[in-house]
Amino acid sequence: MNFEFSDEQQLLREQARGFLTEHCPTSAVRAVLDGDQDWDAALWQKVAEMGWTATVIPEALRWSGSELLRAGDYC
Repeated sequence: MNFEFSDEQQLLREQARGFLTEHCPTSAVRAVLDGDQDWDAALWQKVAEMGWTATVIPEALRWSGSELLRAGDYC
C-alpha cells in the first residue's frame, strides 16, 4: 500500500498549512476555546470558500476528490 501523498494531496497540504498559519494563530484558537462559541463562523466561511468542506466526500459523489483515508493527513 502506498502511503505517499500524490501531487494533488501535497498541494492541498501546503495550502492548508499556509492558510492555518495565516488565519489560525494560537491566539485565535484560544479565543474560540475560551469563548462561548464553539467555532468561528468567519473562519469556517473562508474554509468553505476554499472547498475544503468537501474533501472527505468521495470523488464519485462530488466530482473532484480526495480519499476519506487521507482526510486526517492534511491536518
